[in-house]
Amino acid sequence: MNRVKVESQAIASAGWENGTLELEMHNGNVYSYAGVPEQTYRAMLTAASVGKYYHANIKRYYIETPLGKG
Repeated sequence: MNRVKVESQAIASAGWENGTLELEMHNGNVYSYAGVPEQTYRAMLTAASVGKYYHANIKRYYIETPLGKG
């Protein structure tokens, strides 16, 4: 999946495809979240704080699947 770099202290890049959100953290770990609406992904990218948006709107609500190191 193609990911774009984001401005965040924790998240390095983010991508979305067919309802799956993929996040790469600065430590290199990559996680996927199934069932994430595209508008949620877009809202995260434009949020004042990507990390705060992620914790408030994604991490709590979607199942996290570790994908290993990016």
